[in-house]
Amino acid sequence: MNSRIKKILILSVGPVPTAVTSKVEGGGLRAWGLAQGLNKNGISVTVAMPDNFDLEISQTNDGISLRKWSFNNLNELFVGHDAVYVLYSRGDLMKFVAENLPKEKLLIVDLYVPIYIESLARELKRTPEELSQYLFDLKHWNTAFPRGDFFICANETQYHFYNGVLSALGRINPVTYNHNILDILPYGIHSKELIHNKSVCKNVLIKDTDFMILWFGGLYPWFDIKPLLLSVKDLSIKNSDVKLVILGGRNPFVTDKKFMQQYDFALDFAKKEDLFEKNIFFIDWIAYEERNNWYMESDLVVNLHHKSKETIYSWRTRIIDYIWGELPILTTGGDEASEYLAKKDCAIILKSNTVEDISAKIGTLYENRDVLKRMKHNIANIKPDFYWENITKNLAAFIKKGAISPDRDMLDKQKLHLKKIKRKDESIPYLISLSVKILFKRGPKEFLRKIHGYILK
Repeated sequence: MNSRIKKILILSVGPVPTAVTSKVEGGGLRAWGLAQGLNKNGISVTVAMPDNFDLEISQTNDGISLRKWSFNNLNELFVGHDAVYVLYSRGDLMKFVAENLPKEKLLIVDLYVPIYIESLARELKRTPEELSQYLFDLKHWNTAFPRGDFFICANETQYHFYNGVLSALGRINPVTYNHNILDILPYGIHSKELIHNKSVCKNVLIKDTDFMILWFGGLYPWFDIKPLLLSVKDLSIKNSDVKLVILGGRNPFVTDKKFMQQYDFALDFAKKEDLFEKNIFFIDWIAYEERNNWYMESDLVVNLHHKSKETIYSWRTRIIDYIWGELPILTTGGDEASEYLAKKDCAIILKSNTVEDISAKIGTLYENRDVLKRMKHNIANIKPDFYWENITKNLAAFIKKGAISPDRDMLDKQKLHLKKIKRKDESIPYLISLSVKILFKRGPKEFLRKIHGYILK
């Protein structure tokens, strides 16, 4: 094994949380977490983010280099790096990388966003145009699989799902069957200490004694905010100190109006029911480095979603970050992260997203604060299991080893061989020989069927 320090280029699809770009989303946070984890495991890391975001520093205090990428400079960025990381869910970027990255460089493909399913978890009209667009996107996403050397996903459910994908696309084969090209690398958390250093909600928007329920993050189509709003309305009649804070419900990085429908509904509801800025509060997208204060002032965080295929294969970014924030969680469940936390007595799973069930669970926690304290204690105990420097050890070891997937060269040679065979197959002598064999071995009907099929080809 080469003893020199290995270098990786991480292509982020969004801004990363530097001093300049403090407002970030899931893709940028994932890239940043991986960068810091790999950096602590002895890998030299460069993070490149899209060139439409501001970047005023070229290196962090811990030695991570920062760059901007565009389709015009990607080939230049590849130079000097041993490995490149990219999300397969960003099809245009993935396609470019797969087709242009030099063969001797490792390609690490992140599958943590189950885009095959997630892209369907919205309001669809089931039209031929939607199907056509999906099939077009599918071709882009699938370019990841023939070229990738190492694939990472977020949980065991995804691991089984992508083993199927890799098998169908020929990457689980006689050469790779006993060679690990797919590994689980969940969304992680930083080992930075959780400290409250500023009052942001309690003693600012609400009283210090109020029972603060937090909804943290975008209100996307697969979430279910309505029953929570109705529950808060009912609970506030008896207990006026029950407050719901919707923080970052409108994602500034998302322009699709369909993704804003639940946010618009929630805002209209609060105003119509005279709960706006009384029992229901809306806070814009905040700086990443300020979320600690919101977490520590909250009594409970709620995450409700529609149970679907998207739920089964998801690994909720926000749920994992609640571990860092030591937040007791009330959730619909059905996703692997929530179910894991429920087993550890860190989360409570609802039987259903009904107003009655939600109100009952929140009411019980409102009356029994010791339960919330116990859950906080349990969450603090499991935090190290999710530290980025711990969960990136296997990926760092793969990069240090520096071996491309053993089947990649073979697959390329096989493609060339098949092209030669195809050209040979279409030669006149070969076609005459094949026709004679079919005629005498399978009969006139099969012969005519084959001829008809060849003419139509």
